[in-house]
Amino acid sequence: MIDFAAYGVEEHAASVMSMDRRHVEWVRECLWLLRPAVYVEIGACYGVSTVAGIEAVKAGDVQRFHVIDVALQPTVRAMADGVPGVTLHEGRSVDVLPGLAVARPLAVRIDGDHSLAAVPPELEQVLALQPTMIFALDVTAEAAGYDHCDGSAWLWHELQRRGWHCVVDAIRRPGEATHRGLLAATLGPNENILQAWEATCGPQS
Repeated sequence: MIDFAAYGVEEHAASVMSMDRRHVEWVRECLWLLRPAVYVEIGACYGVSTVAGIEAVKAGDVQRFHVIDVALQPTVRAMADGVPGVTLHEGRSVDVLPGLAVARPLAVRIDGDHSLAAVPPELEQVLALQPTMIFALDVTAEAAGYDHCDGSAWLWHELQRRGWHCVVDAIRRPGEATHRGLLAATLGPNENILQAWEATCGPQS
């Protein structure tokens, strides 16, 4: 289990702006099983989700970790400070992504502006990098009553239209907000994704 307090983000872990702990654990498990050479995170907020990438780099499961946010918070800067292989980028993803030198296999987590105006151009930039895996948060948030998440819902259906195999955890759980939906997409079914889901989000977890 991830120790969020060790990274100074325990107080932010319950915030609606942060990814649920359970979903952070799912991402971390996927990074361990799939071991992409590079992991790119778009949208860090306070860094609750960023912890998964930091831990993956420290464990040697990921070689390079790029964090992109329009306004990098002190908690993100602190957890990345002095960690080899971690690079912070302050700016819009559509401006940063074209300049990234990435190796493959590549995993990308999309969690920036969720609006329908922002997500389509961002997705095109992500797909231009030829990722092998995509995570996206809040893909069912609009249906759950959250505002300004129509772009995330569109992203899920657009990836399916393009032939990506999508696994979504959107189970409503007491005391959690996992019903907002986290998507993990690969080009074709991947047993590692399901194994990671069973370990962190499945009925027995």
